[in-house]
Amino acid sequence: MEKQALQYGRPAASLIGMPVYTLDSARKLGYIKDVIYDSMNSQLMAFTMEHPGLFSPKRYVLPFQNVHSVGRDAIMVENKQALVPGHEQQDISDIIYRGHTAGDKIVMTEGGNNLGRVSDVLINPDTGNAVSYVVSSGFAKDIGRGRNYVDARNAN
Repeated sequence: MEKQALQYGRPAASLIGMPVYTLDSARKLGYIKDVIYDSMNSQLMAFTMEHPGLFSPKRYVLPFQNVHSVGRDAIMVENKQALVPGHEQQDISDIIYRGHTAGDKIVMTEGGNNLGRVSDVLINPDTGNAVSYVVSSGFAKDIGRGRNYVDARNAN
């Protein structure tokens, strides 16, 4: 895949802090706190949400399959039932426990050359599939040579 094609996608880190709104009532449900990404399947699984209330003990997640759309300024869901209690999502809890997230993993070539560390994942916002991993070789090298993009389909 050409470098330009690998750069198409939405950086997962850019989704953090985005508001989540419902289509049925235009109600803001909160903000994205973190992205849960399964590197074994190159798939965005869910988003964690900021605390729904100051004294609420429940942690909510937004499974990606419940997302209607990812826009430039907000993430849209059908209604408030799109958010589910985190403890009810075993598959998502398993991903977090196993550590199958992309952030800060070392990327090596088959020949044993260290390309750097994953600094972000470019996601297709329509499917949640990873397009590529953004690989940083360090601040100085990134400025001089630019960042590397590794095709997510060939990265495992």
